[in-house]
Amino acid sequence: MKQNDVKAKGKASWSVEPKIEEAYIKGEDWTVSILGAQDSQDFAASAIDKTYDAANDAFGGTTVALDASAAPGIRAEYKGWTVSGGFVKGEYTVKKAGADKYYFYGYYKDADGNATARPDWTVEREEAPENFVVLDKVKAESGTAAVKTAIVNYSATVATPDFVFDDVTVGFGAAVGSAYKSANLGLSAKVAYANDQLSASVASDVVLEGVGKDEIAFDADVAAKFSFAPVTVDAYFATNASTANKLLTPKSNVGTKNLLSAKVAADLASFDVPVKVAVYAKDVINAQVFGVSASATVDALSVNASFDYGVKEEAYLVGATVSYNFDAFKVAAGINYNSTKQLYANASIETTTLIPGATLKLAYGPVSKDGKVTTNLLDEKYGKIDATCTIAF
Repeated sequence: MKQNDVKAKGKASWSVEPKIEEAYIKGEDWTVSILGAQDSQDFAASAIDKTYDAANDAFGGTTVALDASAAPGIRAEYKGWTVSGGFVKGEYTVKKAGADKYYFYGYYKDADGNATARPDWTVEREEAPENFVVLDKVKAESGTAAVKTAIVNYSATVATPDFVFDDVTVGFGAAVGSAYKSANLGLSAKVAYANDQLSASVASDVVLEGVGKDEIAFDADVAAKFSFAPVTVDAYFATNASTANKLLTPKSNVGTKNLLSAKVAADLASFDVPVKVAVYAKDVINAQVFGVSASATVDALSVNASFDYGVKEEAYLVGATVSYNFDAFKVAAGINYNSTKQLYANASIETTTLIPGATLKLAYGPVSKDGKVTTNLLDEKYGKIDATCTIAF
């Protein structure tokens, strides 16, 4: 339940950013996109652990997956089969300055063993510093000029359509991308069963980093769901959950090791009450966060509220969101208060009817200039306002 801050204070900033969301050519059974390689599959994404995504003014779940979107390329789909691939050129500068020293290529790890920096030629010394993971090293030569090393990274993904066998559905996916002198590999699988009364599903993602080296890092997660109206049970476990597993670099934003969470929810619509309620336990091994939530939808109005209490932190988080769909546009707003004296708010208005094929949006969100760090209103840090036009063609 901790949230970060930024240094800048003062009035909200403005940002106007036109974006193209998709561009493709299409036939009867096939589609080819030209805007980039596809993300790898993420079948076991958590539906329980919600973390605030300041860049999108939304809450998203932790996960274990490779991210292939960094590589420019193409994506092709044929009758449900999807393949994609791309390349991106990397360039690393080695400043050779003194004898008997090395330039180490790698990254630092914190006390929990998590990567804390993007790998680069960052260290010049005789020996690698403590907690620095060495991927490669170059001997510094006295009197030589700086040398730039060009590296071509790649990524590729493949996904099957969903195969249906009576009441059972299965699907598979894979992704591969280059790491420095090695590769990162992701494998995904899912199976689901459904009939008129109940449904159940299990999905898993496996991440292998450093394939081709002596030591391979392994992460995996499993998500299971069981539903028998009006009750749904979710469970999620990850060896090392993250919100930013990168395909082309080691993980730079690792979350929690051995994350285990569970949720029980009930939809009261079958009793003619338009309300959903849930109780949950997040990260019961480590942070031990327990909470309740409720949501209601009446016609075009949607309201959500939640309360979380962290046993280890002895702190609570209260959140609420509301949205209303008018004929021509949608308005939404949200607020979150943390007992550690942090207050966050967001609001937006958007329309898809003024310009065919385009989404116009005006949004306020508590994000910093880099779009990653939340800003605390109690510290007079006011976030920014974005005006965007997203076009799909």
